[in-house]
Amino acid sequence: MFRTGTRKSRREANRCRSRAYQSWVIGIIVASSVMSVGVSFGGLQQMPLYTAITEDGFVSDETKVRIAKEITRIHTAIMKVPENFVRVVFLSYPNGSGYTAGRAAPTAALNCVLRSGHTDEDKTEILKQLWSMFQDLTGIPTDQLAISLQEIPWSNAMEMGQIMQAVGHE
Repeated sequence: MFRTGTRKSRREANRCRSRAYQSWVIGIIVASSVMSVGVSFGGLQQMPLYTAITEDGFVSDETKVRIAKEITRIHTAIMKVPENFVRVVFLSYPNGSGYTAGRAAPTAALNCVLRSGHTDEDKTEILKQLWSMFQDLTGIPTDQLAISLQEIPWSNAMEMGQIMQAVGHE
């Protein structure tokens, strides 16, 4: 009896792990699909991809539009790229499913995947401006917000069926 219960528990645990893995893989596929969508600008390659993650209902549709416009303005001004290079995706998680320090909280994240090769000064400036803008438009407390830039080698990304080019070599 004990062994049967143990096997059943193990099978259930393996099913849970399998479902978690499938969700993770689906997330990667969706993220990859989002990155590969776009229109080229005079033959130039596009990037970056911003992902804003918030609790469901925390950010109104109107505010999402304002955030997307501000991210585009900030990125193009600092990185000196055309507006259509910048893409923003909003994802939300169910109420009560965000945590900070092990406690339920309406935490938010703004993550940007971009090609490596930008200066440290540009990255610092963009982080500061994004932080101020996101807090101003959402009112999220400082201890509930995380913003990051994730640089990837230009050769590790594709758009429009082509490998990206190095920053400054479009």
